[in-house]
Amino acid sequence: MKSSVRILALASMLAVAACGDDGVSPGNLTEDEAQELATAVFSQSLFEALALNYDQLAQAEGGPQLAMYTATVEATGDCPLGGTVAIDATVDVETDDQTGAGSIDFEIDLVHASCMVQGQMGNEFTLTGNPSLGFDFLMETDGQDNSEFSGSVTGALDWSTANKEGTCSISYEFSGAATADSFSFQTAGNVCGTTFSESFSFSG
Repeated sequence: MKSSVRILALASMLAVAACGDDGVSPGNLTEDEAQELATAVFSQSLFEALALNYDQLAQAEGGPQLAMYTATVEATGDCPLGGTVAIDATVDVETDDQTGAGSIDFEIDLVHASCMVQGQMGNEFTLTGNPSLGFDFLMETDGQDNSEFSGSVTGALDWSTANKEGTCSISYEFSGAATADSFSFQTAGNVCGTTFSESFSFSG
């Protein structure tokens, strides 16, 4: 379970850092709204998808205690304010039972269906896959407190909020590293017409 907790902790950090401040204003959304939508998609939809998929694996026969396995998971999760997201995931896990070193590789397809989420500025968005989002996430750890991760988010969503609606294309990559007292993150790509390149780190 140590690996699952570490992944969820990293995912929450990525949710905060996923969107940069530099970019060009997208069509029907302001730049701030586009960043709010992207953060909501990452933190509330993808984060929940990661948690749901790993919970499913942990409960399956022969779960994470094995040194090596591949699992395919199909599930449907509830969105925070209504609607659902269908999850189709393949997860490859390799671990050293003695040292705890290993890797976890997620390939997840997400199809939102009238999935309602709220952004950090209070706007509510309704999301529907057009056709879906793909989320790839690879984390490697030495079994101590050192981890490296990388991944990408690609796809498109139909969105609506207040008196606005449209389609949002998403394509960005991210990578980083974490230790017991530090975290670094880099990302670059395009979200809802907003291009960005961002880095984030802290220690203490």
